[in-house]
Amino acid sequence: MGGGTIIKNMQSKTSIILLTCNRKALSKIAIDSLFERLINPQFIHLIVIDNNSFDGTVEMLKEYKDQGKISKLILLGDGETVNIATAYNMGIKYVESDWFITMQDDIRISKLNPDIVEQLISLMEKYPDHGAISARIQRIPNLEINDGNEDLIPCRKSISAYFRIQKKSDMLKLETCFGTKDWDDLAMKQQMDTIGKKASWCRNIWVDHMGHADNRGYPDGYERAWGWGNKKVDPRKPYPKINSETCEPLAGEKIYR
Repeated sequence: MGGGTIIKNMQSKTSIILLTCNRKALSKIAIDSLFERLINPQFIHLIVIDNNSFDGTVEMLKEYKDQGKISKLILLGDGETVNIATAYNMGIKYVESDWFITMQDDIRISKLNPDIVEQLISLMEKYPDHGAISARIQRIPNLEINDGNEDLIPCRKSISAYFRIQKKSDMLKLETCFGTKDWDDLAMKQQMDTIGKKASWCRNIWVDHMGHADNRGYPDGYERAWGWGNKKVDPRKPYPKINSETCEPLAGEKIYR
């Protein structure tokens, strides 16, 4: 389960809400990365909501639950599917910490020291005017990288839940925490505006968006139900090659916006 020095912000558990849907191989890497790359993974409280997978993901998640790695496992009923916002609204009911993180099933976290959870908490403490800060991925469309400061780049219209930190106390000010729209990233920017909080991307903290390829692994009908639609990756703007540990693009690689 890991070890190392216990750092100041990680002496109590931090809840992580992870959504999964029919991507067993990617989900395994995503979960394993938490327990392999966090310095003290015993200080996370992992909540997983599965959107009616039938590819073996459910059986794998049950094994993780038996191993004690998943604290709360929510399995949707046979034939039931919900959008991303609804799933996160289900998950927040089980969040035990004020700081909490939303995560997707195609994200591998970076290996950092202090680790990524500790660094995100530190950013939220440094910038109390923020209600949401998300780790950066290989490509974020229309990101204005010259805006912001040494730590953060303000989001324009959306702030995605790739690996995004928030405060439960902020979210509970909202009538519906994550809103009701299919697209959580657009809704979350609007939710933050509602409570007068800013939302930004990290400038220097990265995660690996493994599931960006055209074939995302979802069966017919699932992409729409899970809120991603049928949008394809622009082949003219490929993701850059990255450092396998920091997930930061290698020197000389083109980072498209």
